Amino acid sequence: MPIEKMADQIRNDVRVMALQLIGSQTSDPKRTHPLIPLDVEPWIPNITPDDVIIHFPCYDDSNDWKTEKIRRNRVGMMRFNEYTKHIRKNTESIGVILEHSRELSEDVCYRAGILLVEYLQSFYTKHPISISIYDNDTLPLQYARMAVAQQSFSSFSTFGMIPIIGTFGKGYF
Repeated sequence: MPIEKMADQIRNDVRVMALQLIGSQTSDPKRTHPLIPLDVEPWIPNITPDDVIIHFPCYDDSNDWKTEKIRRNRVGMMRFNEYTKHIRKNTESIGVILEHSRELSEDVCYRAGILLVEYLQSFYTKHPISISIYDNDTLPLQYARMAVAQQSFSSFSTFGMIPIIGTFGKGYF
């Protein structure tokens, strides 16, 4: 199958899955799909999509953090100001999808995610926005959040590539 057709199929599948999970976005006709009726009940009710979703990948390898080793193939965090360079000025809500693997108070990735949220809050002081952390969503719900957001950010990873291809909005690697 040519790569273009594969990307089209991924896009279609992600969009159908997203709308089945959280419902058609009737406020935006571009965020609907012919296979999902507008009045169908979502599988996961009461999910309000954010304008922006940031998948914040951070792989908690304590030895790397302690010894300050950097692996060349490691997928990790972008500079925080890269987000604010691209996030639209009229954004009202940002969701941050965090990954963590241990007790939150000891999790380096969770603490780094909190720093990102604090940075975003300080950047948007003149235009306050709602910022939510999602650290307990299922993988399909994370995909759905990214697919229906107006802007989605992810590192180039096995996780982030699929919902970025399938987004109704703009996707950034």
